[in-house]
Amino acid sequence: MARLFTDPFRRFARDDRGNMVMELLLVLPFFIWAILGIIIYFYGFHLKTLNMTGSYTISDLISRQQEGPVTPADIEGLDDMFAFLTDTPDKMSRIRVTLVYCEKNCDTAARDLDIDWSYGTDNAPAMTESDLANVFDSKIPILPTNERVILVETQVLYRPPVWFGVFPRTMDSFVATRPRFVPKLEWDDGSGSV
Repeated sequence: MARLFTDPFRRFARDDRGNMVMELLLVLPFFIWAILGIIIYFYGFHLKTLNMTGSYTISDLISRQQEGPVTPADIEGLDDMFAFLTDTPDKMSRIRVTLVYCEKNCDTAARDLDIDWSYGTDNAPAMTESDLANVFDSKIPILPTNERVILVETQVLYRPPVWFGVFPRTMDSFVATRPRFVPKLEWDDGSGSV
C-alpha cells in the first residue's frame, strides 16, 4: 500500500524532462532583477557625470565673458543650456551663479569672503552671507586679496524609471572658477544700475 503512494513520487524524481524550463523559471526573476539594477545604477551615475560636465561648461562660459554685465537673462539662458546638456526637463534642474571675493585675512581660516552678486534660477534663492560662511567657505579655494571667483552650483533631480532600491534624489555640483579676462564680472539686474 505504501508503494502505491511513493512510486509516483519516485518516478517524478527520476524524470529529467522539463528541467530547463524549471531552471529558467527559477533564474529568470534574478536575471531581470540584475539587468534592471544595472540599468538604473548606470543611469544614475551617467546623470551625475552629465551634471558635473554641465557645471564646468557653464562656469567656463561665464569666466570667459569679456564685455558687458551679466544679466538675469544670461543666467536663465545658461539654465536652459544646462537642461539641454543634462537631458533633463527644465524644471528638474536649476543653477545658481555667485561672484565672491576675499576682502581680508585671505590666507587664514578666518578669511572674510563677501558676495558681489548672486542669482539662482527656478526659485533657487540667491546665496546669502550666512550660506557663504557656513556651507561654502571650506569649498572655496584660497584667494588673494580682492580676487574674485565665480561659483556655479547646479542641481539635477534624479528620478529612477522604476523603483529599485534607489529613491529620487537631488544631485548637486559645485564649481569655483576665476574670471579669465576681466578682474570682476559686473552684474545688471535689469534696473539699469551696474
